[in-house]
Amino acid sequence: MKTTAFIGMLLLLCLPGYGGKERKAEEPPKAYSSVEMSRKYHSTFEDGIRSYPDLDYPDYLGGTYTDSVGNLVFLIKGDTVAAKSDILRRIGHNALNLRFEPCIYSLRALSDLVDELGEQFENAELREELGWTFISIAVMENRVYVSFSNCSDNIIAKFKERVSDSPMIRFDKMVFELL
Repeated sequence: MKTTAFIGMLLLLCLPGYGGKERKAEEPPKAYSSVEMSRKYHSTFEDGIRSYPDLDYPDYLGGTYTDSVGNLVFLIKGDTVAAKSDILRRIGHNALNLRFEPCIYSLRALSDLVDELGEQFENAELREELGWTFISIAVMENRVYVSFSNCSDNIIAKFKERVSDSPMIRFDKMVFELL
């Protein structure tokens, strides 16, 4: 009887919650601040010399933004499995408020195009002739926007002929007025 009681006590001590080792279940993902996750991700590319926006991002990254409900959205070009793995490694955890969306162009390609257009934009005569007012990257749309004071089909055709006809470019009207 004493032996049976002893074996019973030993079994109890081995059960989780009764002295035995608790098995840790994998914690389900939880929500984290999208700003903090974004900051953590982008900081992994800093090298002490360069900082945002001059960082050397991987080819898979099309950009990041926070959507209307607070999710951190990563635009991914190409192999989403490898990209997700790299992103999670850089952030350090999975989160409920992480989203991954496919895109066509990498942030590097968009930035390179902006740099090329910026060189052309320095030509005051060309800028004046076209009414060219602005260049920007629209991350959510994964495009470069070129703005004109008068965005007509004729102006767009001239721009494509003289500057660039890249499929990454979208055109719009933007007029700056002094108040």
